[in-house]
Amino acid sequence: MKDQYTGDVNDYLKYALLRALAGAHPGTLRICWMLTAPDGRADGGRLTYLDDPEAFGELDPEVFGALGAIVRGGKRAVTAVQNAAVLGSASFHAGLLSDEPERRERYFAGLWPALGADDLVFFDPDNGLQVTSVARGRRNSCKYLYWEELEQALAGRRSVCVYQHFPRVQRAPYIETRLRALRERFPEHRSFAVSSSWVAHLVCARPARARRLHRAAGKLAARSDGRLALTPLGP
Repeated sequence: MKDQYTGDVNDYLKYALLRALAGAHPGTLRICWMLTAPDGRADGGRLTYLDDPEAFGELDPEVFGALGAIVRGGKRAVTAVQNAAVLGSASFHAGLLSDEPERRERYFAGLWPALGADDLVFFDPDNGLQVTSVARGRRNSCKYLYWEELEQALAGRRSVCVYQHFPRVQRAPYIETRLRALRERFPEHRSFAVSSSWVAHLVCARPARARRLHRAAGKLAARSDGRLALTPLGP
C-alpha cells in the first residue's frame, strides 16, 4: 500500500469487501498496511468514480462518502482512512515497510502479538503474494507478502485476506494459479478470490469460516453491478 492509492476505486472496492467479510467473521479485523514509500508514479489516480454516486455509491454508501471526503480534503493517506473510521472497529498495524531484512523482521514482530486467535487479518502489499524472482531482502521485496508470514498469520483460528495486484497476464488463469498455491500450502484451509478489473483479493480460512466469508462476498458481488467477481470456494 502507498498513501497515494488512498481513495482510488480499487481502495473503495477493497474497503467495501473488507466490511462485508468482517461482518461475517468473529474477532477483530486487523489491517496490516504494509505501507511503502512514495515512488513518484501516477498509480492511484482512478478517482472519477467519485463523480458518479448513482453508479458507484450504492455498493457501500458509507465508504463512498468517507473516501470522497478524504479525496476532496487533499489528504490522501492511510491515516486519513483510520481517522475516518472507514473500517469501523478495525485495528491497524502501520509504519513503513522496507526491503531491509532486519527492519522487515521488526515490522512483523510488532504485528504478531497483537493478533487474536479468531481475527480476520488483511495484508495490503503493493504487489501481493511473493514471487520466485524476488527473494526476501532483495530490491522490491517490500512489495510482497511471503509464505512464512502468511503461515504465521493463519495460526489459531484466524482467517486471512491478501491484496493481489494483477501482472500483465490473463486474469482467470492467474487467479487460479494463486489459489492453487494457497491450497497446496495450506490444505486444512479453503480459499477463494474476489476480483475486479485490476486486482484480486485472496481469502484463506478454515472450512466453516471460509463458507461464511464466501457467502458474504457473494452477496456483495451480486450487488456490485459486475464490478466484483467471485470464484467458487475451493476444496
